Amino acid sequence: MANQQGFSAAEGAAALGKLFKHFDRTKMKDKDGNVYYQTYDWLTVRGSKHSTNKSDIDPERTHLNYNMAADDQKLPQMEFFKKRLGEVWCHKSALKNALLDWVVTLPDMEQYAGREREFFEAVYEKLCEMYGRENVVSAWVHMDEGQPHMHFAFLPIVADPKHEQGFKLSRKAVNTCERYDEKRREVKVDTRGFSKKFHDDLEMAIRESMGLEQAGVVLTEEQRAKRQIKENMNDPQELREAKKAVSRLEAERDRLNRSVSRLESYIESLEKIISGLEERVERKAAWVMEIAKTLNLRPIIGKWQSALEKLASSNNPIAKAAVEAAGRISGTWDERQAKRADRAINGELVRIGKEMDADAAEAKRLKSIAAQTVKDARGQGRRGGMQEKQRKNER
Repeated sequence: MANQQGFSAAEGAAALGKLFKHFDRTKMKDKDGNVYYQTYDWLTVRGSKHSTNKSDIDPERTHLNYNMAADDQKLPQMEFFKKRLGEVWCHKSALKNALLDWVVTLPDMEQYAGREREFFEAVYEKLCEMYGRENVVSAWVHMDEGQPHMHFAFLPIVADPKHEQGFKLSRKAVNTCERYDEKRREVKVDTRGFSKKFHDDLEMAIRESMGLEQAGVVLTEEQRAKRQIKENMNDPQELREAKKAVSRLEAERDRLNRSVSRLESYIESLEKIISGLEERVERKAAWVMEIAKTLNLRPIIGKWQSALEKLASSNNPIAKAAVEAAGRISGTWDERQAKRADRAINGELVRIGKEMDADAAEAKRLKSIAAQTVKDARGQGRRGGMQEKQRKNER
């Protein structure tokens, strides 16, 4: 009924441009001058090196397509995407899923005859409520390609007061739901169960909007059983066996996708820690540089004192330690107080230098772990590919 695909901003205009051309049915030409439309399934297969451009798009029905977001977002798709992306904070790992696309298909039910647009309006309003109308790139409804469906394309943006922009890009943050952890007896927020909750919420929204008892987004057990019986009656034995094989492959693909997702989350967490360590090193280096500039004033105790007190008020810990060691009294320090400040500064420089070395070493260690994790994952992928090739040869 509905599935989500992520697209990377790092892939640039080449991939995203083709995606947007598929949405709005921009006419394209091959090297022989033949007109065709960009297909979606080619875009969603990562690692594909060429496009066959084979699809069931019927050009005679293309004029029936429409964009539900036309009134809310009037800029060209690529222009709006770049503009909105530039308005929020984003970690480099989040750019791998800078654009998300929900493909929502109209259920094959008689109750929707003549009410197709009403169905997609209900879906559009619910998804805008979930992801923010201001983040929607487009919501093209395709009436010319098999069963009618809508591509709801948006940027996964959530509020984040920690950054000056106030918002950040995060696929993980928008694909979360609350669940009760039986072991810890507490409510947790994570990605487990999100797909089911998404379909359940969409089902209820369509029911309420269109006054239906069953929207068809979530199949009942009876509907599932009837569908299975119909498939078994109509399909020959070989096809049923092929479908079972496909199901096994899809299960394996889902398992691998979950494994990749866990690895990506782990690497992302390492990158955040590394980023934090590097920021700490840079901040401490800035403190040291500020103190170094004041040392030129050391022969003139009064000016040196003023410079250190000014830095102390701006939360430089080395200057704070110097001022506290000298003693907070009115007037200019004498030489004895200045020497106390000297000793405090030297002690703080040694302490902070050790902390910087430790932070830098830890960042280097975590970078090595992240690199090894990526290397191991690629190695497992290559081994899995060789095993699959061997199984095919044996068959």
